[in-house]
Amino acid sequence: MTLSSSKLTLYPANWLYNAGVVGFLRVLDAMGEDVEGMLRKDGGVEVEREKFSKIFSERANKEKPLDILAIWHWYFIEETFKSYYLSLEEFIFSQITKIPKGAQKSQIRDSILKANFKFDGVSFDEEIKLIKEKFKGISEDSSESELRRISEEIRKIIKPKEDFYKYRKVIGFLFSSGGYYQNLFNPSHFKKVEKFVEKFNYDEIFKQNSNQTKCFFCTKGIYKVFPVDLQFMSYLFPAPAFPNSYWNLQSHSAIGICTLCKFLIVHHHLSLINLPNNSQIFINAPSFKIMWYLNRYAREIYGREKAERVEQILSMSLIEMTLRLNRELSRWTAMNIEVVLKRGDEINFFSLPYEVVRIITNRKVASLLSRINRYDVLNLVLKGDFEGILRMGERMLREGVNSRNKGEIRVSQKLFQLYAAISDVLKEEVEYDRYNQL
Repeated sequence: MTLSSSKLTLYPANWLYNAGVVGFLRVLDAMGEDVEGMLRKDGGVEVEREKFSKIFSERANKEKPLDILAIWHWYFIEETFKSYYLSLEEFIFSQITKIPKGAQKSQIRDSILKANFKFDGVSFDEEIKLIKEKFKGISEDSSESELRRISEEIRKIIKPKEDFYKYRKVIGFLFSSGGYYQNLFNPSHFKKVEKFVEKFNYDEIFKQNSNQTKCFFCTKGIYKVFPVDLQFMSYLFPAPAFPNSYWNLQSHSAIGICTLCKFLIVHHHLSLINLPNNSQIFINAPSFKIMWYLNRYAREIYGREKAERVEQILSMSLIEMTLRLNRELSRWTAMNIEVVLKRGDEINFFSLPYEVVRIITNRKVASLLSRINRYDVLNLVLKGDFEGILRMGERMLREGVNSRNKGEIRVSQKLFQLYAAISDVLKEEVEYDRYNQL
């Protein structure tokens, strides 16, 4: 991190800090800010100091009492809700369909709308009465179409107070017991919106450091540094006597974090891409520009293709980036791209072999893989079975000729072109290594 009077420049560090910065950029992007213009060629990201001042001073223009929320606060809440609940309609439907045989429908009803949800004069009492009536129409034998109809009716009941609903769900989700930032903010304060505003504001973030203590994340001592522990992020920061997997089963009671890094890391959940089986991923790289695009493409690809294997999501994101940005990765960058895989409280890391990354980020190879658009072909590349591509092409050519299937013949021709393009990349690598050994 570097600081000038007008600009704040952030550089990649460990994956948690990087995910926080990318998450913060997602909030700025949702606000309509030019995030791509903030991404530097050297891998850093540059934010005008005035930008911070603006996002905390400009109001979100919401109904009272939420009108106290600064524009950043609101988009932080909005993006969090979208990341985990998709939409109000889908969330309600997902809750209704969770009703098991013999379950008390009141339990599901209360998970949709808490009966004690009141603050600063905003009450859901009337809405709760109407929702109770709608739940009477739900039975164990209700069809999906019937449940969707009821979900839509409940959504219409909540809609006038949707913003309050989102605020309550997000505050509880992030800061309650078991949440991402358990104890960082007291969720019982949801009735006092100003408490949330006080916790995250310009003066709090840019508190000057009065001693020489360094921040573990940005390695600087510009802003106030304080020790971190379970209260900040229980599944990542261990107590002195209770190490965890993120720190390789070590305890680190002396780790310090500055006020700016704490603010940035509070956005890290917005970078995580939700996969099935309670797992999430973040693509980490030595450049914020690369991270911004890879994670954006990974999110789009998972939503579009429903690829569930981590190596497929990463490789397809690399292919997409190569084609859209019309650029190939440097050898150093290619060797330092990894997927952070979070499943429950467990953190693991995954990366593709360097040779595979160099191949799929070659523009000609990426273009052919995109046009062929077959998982079985991509899997052969990921396994390094390049001869298998040639065999598949020969088989499809024979079958295409025998059945006069022009489609298979065209695919076989692309497979031959793909094999040739991969051979060229491998040849370039051999020549490059030979030159370096001279």
